Amino acid sequence: MTGSAETAPASLDFWAHTGVIDEVARGTNLGATGWADNTSYNFALTYTASLIEVAVNGTTELSYRIADNGGVAFTPGAFGLYNYSQDYVRYAGITEEAATVRLPTSLPLLLGGLGGFAVARRRKAG
Repeated sequence: MTGSAETAPASLDFWAHTGVIDEVARGTNLGATGWADNTSYNFALTYTASLIEVAVNGTTELSYRIADNGGVAFTPGAFGLYNYSQDYVRYAGITEEAATVRLPTSLPLLLGGLGGFAVARRRKAG
């Protein structure tokens, strides 16, 4: 969602996704269902300038990429837990860790190939 809780004129904005609140993505499996009572869920949020990803119990529910955002990088902000319709929710064990940037597996091959091409070209020129 985009928008600000501080500028939302009514709580209905959150429930109906109207006004200053705009829903931009929804969970793949859990986006249309409620949460089970008295059940623990493990969330993992990955945030970089080009990716916002949320996994619940090890399953990716949301993967929102820079291309989905009109090619605009994500700026630093905040992550909010939204439980408008469910009372007595408890959140615990929230930690923050630096995200690990994974290089595409083809990148080392490409770099190695370019390096080999440069060496071969130097030998040919010499």
